[in-house]
Amino acid sequence: MMAIHYVPLAPSPWPLLIFVATTTSTTGYYEITGKFWNMVKADQGEVIRGWLNIGLTLMLLVCATVILGTAVLRWISGPGARVAQLKDGAAVGSVAEIE
Repeated sequence: MMAIHYVPLAPSPWPLLIFVATTTSTTGYYEITGKFWNMVKADQGEVIRGWLNIGLTLMLLVCATVILGTAVLRWISGPGARVAQLKDGAAVGSVAEIE
C-alpha cells in the first residue's frame, strides 16, 4: 500500500540522469581539449598538473559511463531480473552461465 505513493516518481529520475550525464561529459570533454591541453602545451611548469587533470577527468568520465551503463542495463532487464551467484558468492552475468 505504501509503495503506491512512489509510483509517480518512478520515471522522473531519467530526465535528470540524462541531463547530468550530458553536462558532465560535455564539460569533461571541453576541459580536456581546452583548458588542460593548453596547460600541457604551455610548458610553464604546469605540464604535470595538466596531465594529472586530464587523467582524473578521464577517470571521472569512465566512472560516469559505467554508472549510466549499469543503470540502463538494470532498467532494460526489468524488475524481476536477478544476478546469479556462484557458491563462493561471486556474481556472474546470468543464470545460464553457471548451469
